[in-house]
Amino acid sequence: MRAMSSKERIVIAGGGTMGRALCEGVLASGLASPEQVCVAEPDSQRRVAIHADLGVPTAPDCVAVLPGAALLVLAIKPQVFPSLAAQLAGAIPEGALLLSIMAGISTTALIEGTGHKAVVRAMPNTAARVRRAATVWYASPSVSPAQAELAGDVLSAIGEAIRVEQERQVDLATAVNGSGPAFVCLMAEAMIEGAVNIGLERDLASRLVRLTLDGTAALLQAGSHPAQVREGVTSPGGTTAAGLLALEGRAVRAAYIEAVRAAYQRTVELGEKR
Repeated sequence: MRAMSSKERIVIAGGGTMGRALCEGVLASGLASPEQVCVAEPDSQRRVAIHADLGVPTAPDCVAVLPGAALLVLAIKPQVFPSLAAQLAGAIPEGALLLSIMAGISTTALIEGTGHKAVVRAMPNTAARVRRAATVWYASPSVSPAQAELAGDVLSAIGEAIRVEQERQVDLATAVNGSGPAFVCLMAEAMIEGAVNIGLERDLASRLVRLTLDGTAALLQAGSHPAQVREGVTSPGGTTAAGLLALEGRAVRAAYIEAVRAAYQRTVELGEKR
């Protein structure tokens, strides 16, 4: 990861959870200094908090601070894009890169809405807050190698960034890495409630579930297949086998498959509405 030159600047439109996480990641990685990053956020309280906590300049809107920017990050809700796009038309510097982390907004919609052709579309997830995000990103044909490197560096500052060659892969991935943390946390909630139901204290139950998820993730990261891990702890006629039978009886596996399918379909619907 290279540090940006002193003349390069990043403007982040949106100071919510993801915008702030990106700002924190860029600063922590050494990619840019606080003076090189500006967060545009309409909420005055958020602006004050971001400036106080991170030391970066802030602004109520991004258009006024765009001149000279090398990168504009759209970390806003998809519903806000149509109105902002009209303001951005003709305002993005010619040599700048537009990086969007909005769900469902295609590169075609970004290009047509803003009139800017160098566009990267990315889908990180909420783990960006602890710089452990899984991010899938796609670059339009007009993105130069240097701009693609910048996009990769910025997204790598919040976790692992995976570039794909087909934009549809971003929509598909949104249902997994974008929505996935909620699906995993629902499972964690259920495990905690089950532990409390059989008599464990809630604090201990929560700690055990967190440690179990962390350790299991480490096994998967080390290269183990999920089925291999499951089979390794399932003894014939044992406790895990009994629990798995209960889960399969409730069609939990099918429910998770349908959850991913439903999340993908909603991503498509959001894109069609724009």
